[in-house]
Amino acid sequence: MTLWFATPHIPLMDTPSTAYDDSGVSEERRSYYEAIQSMDAQIGNLRGLLAELDADRRTLVMFTADNGPESAEVGSTGGLRGEKRALYEGGLRVPTLVEWPGQVEPGAASSAMATTSDLLPTLLGVWRVAMPDARPLDGESLLDVLQGRDSGRAEGYTFCSVHGRSQMAMGERFKLVTEEGSTEHELYDLLEDPKEQHNLLEQPTPYAEAQARRLHERLTKWLESCEISRRGEDLPPRATALEHGEVRTDAELSLPFVEIGEDRFGGVVYEDRYQLTDGVFERSGVVSLFAERQFATLAAPLSVERPDRSAKERHEPPRRDLPAGATVHSYLAHYDPAGAGRGAQTARFAFDDPILGVIAEPGDLADSDSLAFAEPGFSSREGADSERGAVRWRIDDGRRSITLWMSAPPGEVRQVRILTRATIPTAGAPAEGAGQGG
Repeated sequence: MTLWFATPHIPLMDTPSTAYDDSGVSEERRSYYEAIQSMDAQIGNLRGLLAELDADRRTLVMFTADNGPESAEVGSTGGLRGEKRALYEGGLRVPTLVEWPGQVEPGAASSAMATTSDLLPTLLGVWRVAMPDARPLDGESLLDVLQGRDSGRAEGYTFCSVHGRSQMAMGERFKLVTEEGSTEHELYDLLEDPKEQHNLLEQPTPYAEAQARRLHERLTKWLESCEISRRGEDLPPRATALEHGEVRTDAELSLPFVEIGEDRFGGVVYEDRYQLTDGVFERSGVVSLFAERQFATLAAPLSVERPDRSAKERHEPPRRDLPAGATVHSYLAHYDPAGAGRGAQTARFAFDDPILGVIAEPGDLADSDSLAFAEPGFSSREGADSERGAVRWRIDDGRRSITLWMSAPPGEVRQVRILTRATIPTAGAPAEGAGQGG
């Protein structure tokens, strides 16, 4: 389970407490303290529930933060340079607490460098679950660090921030900070200068220049890898267009990364995730298949239309419920005629995994949009429910291919969500102490 607390993010929730009545702290700082106190109480409730369920002795609990404080007026960086949004240590370095009975020594401490990108490979190691494909991961497993068998990663890590296009690469000792496209770099020795006050490249030695060059080469290689991932080139689509239509992955963006806009809160606007420009679908006139959530675990039962045509002959209901906890791959077939008069298209797609069911009714599509990353304008299906017959399909080849017939008048779209089986490969039994309560 992943639990994200909004607090103590601004705006702070109103969580009054009498504990600070006579503390003499400012109202702003008091609100901050009260928010943290409330979060602490909720974490205590969670741990109490684990004990009540007799799962606390076999559950790994981790607590960390995503960045440094918004402001030194209320938070603290411990004297480190920078705050939230900065790639200096004050914006990056946060504490992490781990409780794992029988696996992590109580009271143990580690100075090993880690990042939240390490959580996925760490948990895969705990559960002895293999990655389903060869896509690159930024993180490394911390399992040996947690269990006291290792002191840290061999390599450092890299990072870039949308805000200001800041970029950073660091190892166990040296850290390079720069800006996108800049030839000006900063280099800091984190062992001797953890507050990053002395840029070693202001009066560089050959050794400092060599360290900066090595880190910049690693940063450049990582950014190139990110671009490949952004285009979806290292993600197997698990689907093939056999006749008409084109396969798109959710990782593919139609515009260069630097042209993606930001909203007033600094969030990235991904209107182009589904090839939209000013609200207009770029690949209109053909049926496009988008790879949506892959290896998605259903949080609740999901009603789908059966993939097998023989259900009627067996007098079975035309629908079935996929149970909560089922793991699926989700695909969305999208058709926008974008022209005068009624348009119609036929498309056929083959999948690596058997089809579990199809979702075509507008209401059912909206209810299953948790499986998508669609923008509201893209997933709008107004008027489609009056044209149910405008979407037909046939499933063949042992439930591994689907032929779609889709038609729509100008100004409307047709969509079909296709769910296939997703099998998570295992690599042996889970680590001791990581049972179902973990």
